[in-house]
Amino acid sequence: MEDHVARGFESKEAYSADLARARVRQHGVPTRTIAKVAAATLSTHIDANFVTVEQQAVRAADLSGLAADYETFWRNTANLKTEHELFYAVTLCWSEWVGNASRTIRFYLSQEIGLTSYFVTKLCEPAFHQVVRGNLERLLDER
Repeated sequence: MEDHVARGFESKEAYSADLARARVRQHGVPTRTIAKVAAATLSTHIDANFVTVEQQAVRAADLSGLAADYETFWRNTANLKTEHELFYAVTLCWSEWVGNASRTIRFYLSQEIGLTSYFVTKLCEPAFHQVVRGNLERLLDER
């Protein structure tokens, strides 16, 4: 809930990467590994590149809640709405929030993580995408 902009960071991911660098450095971790930890942390930003296995794994973990059971997916969606409203001091109606979330989720679905067959297959839509799409369709139907 800290204001990353007030601390001089363009995104919460950049702030998190800086925190990770500092924390990992305290434990004497080699500089190259610290750079990998920071890059993996930055891979959670919506516009990030995620090409290494580490980056793909962190990206997949960050998005894994989208493919949770529907009740968990819905609760996460509601919690993100509350967080957004608190951080930006705004109030959004549920329908507006769901529309915004839908656009964001569709963007994530347009990407291929490529980590395992759960995220990409050549013959059909990946299982991850199928579950996320089902959660999104249900959310849209209920709004």
